[in-house]
Amino acid sequence: VMKPPRGAFPVGVEEVQPRMFLPTVTYPATIRAYNEEIIRARIMGKLLNTFVYPGDRVRPGQLLALIEPTEYEVRVQEAAGNVQAARSVLEEARARTAEAESELQVSAARRQQMEAQWEEARSALQAVEAELKAAQASLDEARARIRTAQAELDYWQAEAERLKALLQKGFVSKRDSQMAETRWRQAQEELSAAQAASRAQQERVHQLRANREAMQARLRQAEAALQATEREIQAAQARLRAARAQQQSAEAQLKAQQSSAQAAQLQVAYTRLTALNPGIITERLTEPGTLVEPGTPILKLQNTTQVRVQAQVARVVSHRHVTHDRVPHRVDDGHVMAEALSTEDLADDRVEAQSSRL
Repeated sequence: VMKPPRGAFPVGVEEVQPRMFLPTVTYPATIRAYNEEIIRARIMGKLLNTFVYPGDRVRPGQLLALIEPTEYEVRVQEAAGNVQAARSVLEEARARTAEAESELQVSAARRQQMEAQWEEARSALQAVEAELKAAQASLDEARARIRTAQAELDYWQAEAERLKALLQKGFVSKRDSQMAETRWRQAQEELSAAQAASRAQQERVHQLRANREAMQARLRQAEAALQATEREIQAAQARLRAARAQQQSAEAQLKAQQSSAQAAQLQVAYTRLTALNPGIITERLTEPGTLVEPGTPILKLQNTTQVRVQAQVARVVSHRHVTHDRVPHRVDDGHVMAEALSTEDLADDRVEAQSSRL
């Protein structure tokens, strides 16, 4: 075995072979949050406290700051009282509306009753008038019979007296004279009967006329009651319209008070400034004790779920590997978002890379 000469150092030997060469260039870069959020006040008030400091990580919904809520809580209580009062007014308006509807229904039922009574009175009057008309015709017939009977009586009276005088002179028989007297007495009886019938028919006519007057009075009374019921219905309808208008006004007032209460509750919620997204507080822009207005910036929050890497490079970077000085063994894959080249010198090239894991 050959020994190496004195003073020689052992070295490794490797056969040269072709392989991929990946050049690596290191440049200084800045990591920035992809999204930055300014927490601002949405109402006016005194900033009581800020519960986070720069560097604190926050989660969605976490309380970050508090604005003096006393004034707005008082407004909520006042709005709740106004809502309750508006509800009471609405309940009273609904009760009045229900009462007016009930009164209208009662009036409508009474009108139907009055219409039935008026129709009954009218039918009764028509029946009485028809009966009176028939009785008047019967009375006229009775009077005509009286006239006929009176004429018959006058004739037989004269005839009986004439035959009696002739009997005394012997010109007629006694039988003829007696027959005439009999016919005279029959005529008297027929006249008496006709007069009695006429008197009875006359009394019936008087009674029917009285009944007609009573039916006419009853019909007038029914008409008056029906007209009064119509006026009562009109008044009930007017009260119902007024009650419904008051109910609509009360409903609108209740909605307005409820909207005011919701707005007051929303203002109370605005006194608590919370985080919408996760991230890191980077700056306190307003200190506690300051009077803030809507739009006043309170805190600055950076969302670190996505970040941007900004670097000044000497040439166009085509690789997608990003390393960290603070974490030497950490390598992230980045994506070239944009490339800005200077017109004077390509050494001012600018590359922005976004990492999905930074």
